[in-house]
Amino acid sequence: MDFSTINYFAVLAAALSTFVLGGLWYSPLLFGKAWMRANGFSDADLQTLSKARMFGWSFLFSLVMSVNLAMFLSGPTTNIIWGMAAGGLA
Repeated sequence: MDFSTINYFAVLAAALSTFVLGGLWYSPLLFGKAWMRANGFSDADLQTLSKARMFGWSFLFSLVMSVNLAMFLSGPTTNIIWGMAAGGLA
């Protein structure tokens, strides 16, 4: 794989957007309370977690996912037909 074809700014933007949207998704504004209730967590359970560690791992996994997607899509034969086929098979 040729890493020179990857747009690293787009990878960083994708990782940040995934991180922000995930944080919003699991916040009390949207589905955080329902997620905690469905998994049997309480506010006290979440207070014992290291937030820096949790957010650090979350961002790292978002970055890995974004790099993987960029590598998957940066091939020379990638076009709209290829993308539709890959999306349809997924």
